Amino acid sequence: MIFDNSDDDGASAGTLRTAFDGDARVRIVGGNRNLGFAAGVNEAIALLRDEGWKGRVLLVNNDAVVEAGALGALGRALDNHPDVAMVYPRIFQGGKFQSLVRYHPATGRLSQGSLQGGMPYASGCCLLLAVAEVKADLFDETFFMYGEDVELSARLRREGRRVMQVLDAVVVHEGSGGSGFNTLFYETHTVAAHVILAWRLAETPARLVLHVSGRLVFLPLRAMLRAMRYRSWIPLRGLVDGVRIGRAALRARAKTPADHAPR
Repeated sequence: MIFDNSDDDGASAGTLRTAFDGDARVRIVGGNRNLGFAAGVNEAIALLRDEGWKGRVLLVNNDAVVEAGALGALGRALDNHPDVAMVYPRIFQGGKFQSLVRYHPATGRLSQGSLQGGMPYASGCCLLLAVAEVKADLFDETFFMYGEDVELSARLRREGRRVMQVLDAVVVHEGSGGSGFNTLFYETHTVAAHVILAWRLAETPARLVLHVSGRLVFLPLRAMLRAMRYRSWIPLRGLVDGVRIGRAALRARAKTPADHAPR
């Protein structure tokens, strides 16, 4: 199943349907508007569930290629570890293998390898879900794009479910293939994700104060460094727009029962 999240009045979906015309193995859905990554995945899973699908589900981004043998290795890992909620492969990106990526809840900093207080998470570019996790509210739809995989990994761990990397499985990932680096879309929604994660990863009011304080320092510093690196005002505009969008998304989501904010 290809879920098309292109905001182009169905043009991309139409091209895909033409390309795969007559191929019963491929199904194209969506294509009317961009729901965001989390909502798009949730809707695709809901369609599968409505049609009676009761097996595992592999999620793969449009800019990721699963290498030969990877799916088998991921499946065997779930077979051998019934307590694992989802598994993910090693990621080859930018000409090298990424080491384990950690997210620092207090600042929003990403780091490969060891980071004091950092939380390892499964990248959403490629995930194999155990049967119990194939549900229509898998991802928190407060996130439009970016950050939903960090929140999901944290939530599963709070529930006592394991998330495991499978070293025998490899996926080649372009990285931001749908949005591009240093675009206003990328900068805005990355900042919005950091704002939302401040709330989502805070288990107590004191933690929330720490997370918000950290972002008051980290996010402006990040924007200034990226503005100098790319010689562009886009990161600074993305900072302003991202904070606004993140706060608005949290306010809107707080009115629904799906809110995970600290009480």
